[in-house]
Amino acid sequence: MPPIRTRNTKSNGKSALPRSGFTPGIGLEANERATAAAKQCAKQSARDATMRLTSETEEARLFNEGTATRTIGESEEACELAPNQAELAVKGANAVEKISMPMDSGLKEVTFRVNQEWESYYREWLGHGTKRVAFSSGFVLKDQHIYELTSIGPRLCRSLTHFEFHFEDVSYDAKNSAQELTNQAVIHLTKLCPKLRFVQLQGTSGLQDITLEALFKNCADISYVEITTHSRHGDSQLDGSALDQLREHPRWGTKLKKLRLPDQDTKCDGRDSLTRAVRALTKERDKLLVQLVRVSELKKWGDWELEVWHTNFRKGRKQSTL
Repeated sequence: MPPIRTRNTKSNGKSALPRSGFTPGIGLEANERATAAAKQCAKQSARDATMRLTSETEEARLFNEGTATRTIGESEEACELAPNQAELAVKGANAVEKISMPMDSGLKEVTFRVNQEWESYYREWLGHGTKRVAFSSGFVLKDQHIYELTSIGPRLCRSLTHFEFHFEDVSYDAKNSAQELTNQAVIHLTKLCPKLRFVQLQGTSGLQDITLEALFKNCADISYVEITTHSRHGDSQLDGSALDQLREHPRWGTKLKKLRLPDQDTKCDGRDSLTRAVRALTKERDKLLVQLVRVSELKKWGDWELEVWHTNFRKGRKQSTL
């Protein structure tokens, strides 16, 4: 229900309503109806006019209270809006400037550089208008961040299309990792945020095929998926079974254009199960590009830097290594 505003009728020698019948704070609509009632009653006795005006004023008050109650009951934010609606009904238009409505739209795109920013601002920056959430080179991503994000509310979850974690910093004092992220948390994200189109999870360790399968199954609009590993203790747990499931369910991931996964042991020379599954999948989906990614660290200028290589697969064939 929009904020209730009042209007003070100025006197030009004659009162618009009897002084005893005008009730500030019950809303413009109510007072207009009361004014109309008073004009109709002017031709009747003073006693009848007073009774009608009193009845109209009381009816308007009850109408406003009932409308506020119905609106609160039907709203998604009932528990948050109820105190504000009640206060506005009592205080009128002057309360609008003093009360900030909860759960605003938030920022359309948000990047959290460090964990301290998340702890201080995530409820302020995120809202039902947020489309993209990213975490950059000073962030350590854990399950709790996904659970806190989804706890903000279903409107945010339905709006979210991009979820990105960037693994870029491997220097001596680096605080940049997603190694503690688990399958359960990512699956939870896919179930509550079905409109995800772009999911990038770099610097992980231990994510399995059930996570990939959940992305393909639960997010119908998914077009980009990246699950790659940390340069230290980031062994891949993918065996290609999720890609086999994707082939067996042609209605899954119909908009998928690019898939980046961790490369397996290079000594296998393409005979590992993941690479075989990649070849089979790209042979059937000839517009899909799959990149198998390797990450390592190079010491340069007295510190460590991240190196990334990838091998392209399209139409069932290995194309190039960059």
